[in-house]
Amino acid sequence: MNTGIKELSLKEIQTIALEALKHFDSFCQTHKLRYFLACGTLIGAIRNNGFIPWDDDIDIYMPRKDYMEFIELSERLSIFPYKIISPYNTRNCPYTYVKFYDSRTVLIDLPDTVRYKLGVYLDVYPVDGLPDLPAVSDKLYSDIRKLIRRHFLFNARYKIYIKNSDYCKKLVGYLIGFIGIFFIGNYYFKKLDKKARSMVSIRSGTC
Repeated sequence: MNTGIKELSLKEIQTIALEALKHFDSFCQTHKLRYFLACGTLIGAIRNNGFIPWDDDIDIYMPRKDYMEFIELSERLSIFPYKIISPYNTRNCPYTYVKFYDSRTVLIDLPDTVRYKLGVYLDVYPVDGLPDLPAVSDKLYSDIRKLIRRHFLFNARYKIYIKNSDYCKKLVGYLIGFIGIFFIGNYYFKKLDKKARSMVSIRSGTC
């Protein structure tokens, strides 16, 4: 059956992601918001003068202040055809950060974890400060990682249990999902967000 959906090649995905980045950059420049390329995206920009050959998304860091302003502005102002998904505006969001995506595309290759319509995207992460003492910094990092895992379990991971497990694990998955959807929601994200913001965000840097 012809659904009218065209599967995109990696090169096409990269081209659409780059256009999304240009729109993101223009939006940030207009509103004087700072951001930085990060992770594989930064490596690709420096080493490959573009994408790492197998990379299919773009990673961006924003200082916390700019990150929160970006969320507020992007929800209030039209950024069509781009949209954002974030745990600030979506209950039971499986992510703990913002995904900025092209609404003309649809991601269908991750049915186990993606619970919302999502297209070719940019991952946008907040950058917060860290304690001066390494031991305290390590403890903060460990606590945040635990909260991320718990948030993911109740908002996305349970679907993997349901789809790819035996009968007993499926029951556990349904139970976790029920608790997550009706009782937990973004509870662990809110704890994570509060803990992450307990340190002052970085204040230097430019787009």
